[in-house]
Amino acid sequence: MHPLLTWTEFGTGAFVVIDLLIKFVAIGLVPENRHPSSSSAWLLLILLVPVIGLPLFLLLGSPRVSRRRHRIQAAANQRLTELLADAPDFPPAVRLDPELATLTHLNRRLTSLPAVLGRNEGLFGDYEESIRAMAASVDLAERFVHAEFYAMSLDETTAVFIEALARAADRGVTVRVLYDHLGSRRYPGYQPMLRTFAEHGVEVNAMMPLRPLRGRWRRPDLRNHRKLLVVDSHTAFMGSQNMIDAIYQRPAARRYRDISVKLSGPIVRALDSVFAVDWFTESGEHIEVAEPIEVPEWPEESGKLSLMQLVPSG
Repeated sequence: MHPLLTWTEFGTGAFVVIDLLIKFVAIGLVPENRHPSSSSAWLLLILLVPVIGLPLFLLLGSPRVSRRRHRIQAAANQRLTELLADAPDFPPAVRLDPELATLTHLNRRLTSLPAVLGRNEGLFGDYEESIRAMAASVDLAERFVHAEFYAMSLDETTAVFIEALARAADRGVTVRVLYDHLGSRRYPGYQPMLRTFAEHGVEVNAMMPLRPLRGRWRRPDLRNHRKLLVVDSHTAFMGSQNMIDAIYQRPAARRYRDISVKLSGPIVRALDSVFAVDWFTESGEHIEVAEPIEVPEWPEESGKLSLMQLVPSG
């Protein structure tokens, strides 16, 4: 240290240099792959209050998920591409407008999943009705049940479903459950649900867990919001509804309204392939989708059959 500088002066100078470096790096780093409004907000926070803004940006600001997740999804897409190499983008007998044909091709390029046939077995707009229908399908399971929900908890509404999963496991059905760690653990029925699963041999994994003491840390703001159920590759449910009561175990000041759809046909195996990727990501266990996804000819007696294409979010 220069003899003319005091410790206070040295500390002040070091603080100014570090502050300038943070702001210089932020201007080059923050706007990368980001919407202009988001970039402006982060830059203002970092430039005006760097002591708060920089830690928040390092915790929440990165637009990227882990390289491991990228590798897993890329490998899954490659596997689907190989399995479905001979399958068209949609059944040949279906006549689509050029715009829709282009859309199915784009979706195929993004996800490796073609448009297939499926049946809409019913829409549900009521939590209790939807969960009872899911439980009834689980009670018919003979081989496996795959359930994946952002928020999942045991309460008066969901008990019928949680108990159906337990009964299925008791009779030898393979039951796998995925739930978002942050989305589920805050509810009172979370621990009772896990105890029920453990008592009956239900296989459970938390998605994107926040367990730093166990070496497992994920960004708290990037969560898995999927809501789906697959039973024996022949029945599936998907939609916006979590596996929890409609008031989310809080005083009934607000009651949520969501939609779920029950599906059957080849579209179910597309949903199961999504579950298989998420299960491997969290557990490291490979699940072979029971049957290949088929793109059959449009049958003469189509009934409620429709053209469907699954587009999983990132």
